[in-house]
Amino acid sequence: MSSENSFKEISSKQDFDTVLKESSASILVLHFSADWAAQCKQIKEVLFEIKQKLQRSSISCIQFAEIQAEKFPEISKKYGVEAVPTCLIIKDLKEAARINGANVAELVSKIEEFASCNSKSTQSLNDRLKSLITQAPVMVFMKGSPDTPRCGRKSSYTGFSKTLVQLLNEQGVQFKSFDILNDESIRQGLKEYSNWPTYPQVYING
Repeated sequence: MSSENSFKEISSKQDFDTVLKESSASILVLHFSADWAAQCKQIKEVLFEIKQKLQRSSISCIQFAEIQAEKFPEISKKYGVEAVPTCLIIKDLKEAARINGANVAELVSKIEEFASCNSKSTQSLNDRLKSLITQAPVMVFMKGSPDTPRCGRKSSYTGFSKTLVQLLNEQGVQFKSFDILNDESIRQGLKEYSNWPTYPQVYING
């Protein structure tokens, strides 16, 4: 998957699946394009300008990707794309909006609308994360509970969460825990908040 102008350019079905997975906790602007279409080049330039504007405003909740519609007919068919350029706004892995053709005004308006809504949602999630993190002097975010930690494949009762709980108990540390398996938004949001991709995570005095 190559990158030009900070865009993710999809070069395989695996790339596409990866892009969708990475954007599951945010918003994806997916541009169905064709190299021969001048309007697609125009739309790409507009999307790049929007991306730069969002970055200057410290808004990182929107990702951008481009896919060659004719190169991946099965994906184009899945999303009902019959002409280029077509831009889809995907939220929670589902199509939330569609802009057909080189309708720049509508494209800009839609992306700004979703950026504004998601920015508020992100702020709300961050407030919730801060509240959870400060619930106790020592707060553990883990898979499962201290009595039944869940790590490893097939939810076996082994792994890092179990080891961490044992260490804390051996040292007589009083702590509270939160089961990230019960709340996907917390599970994904805390990864971004802490800039750490795995669990368990321990917070001491916030």
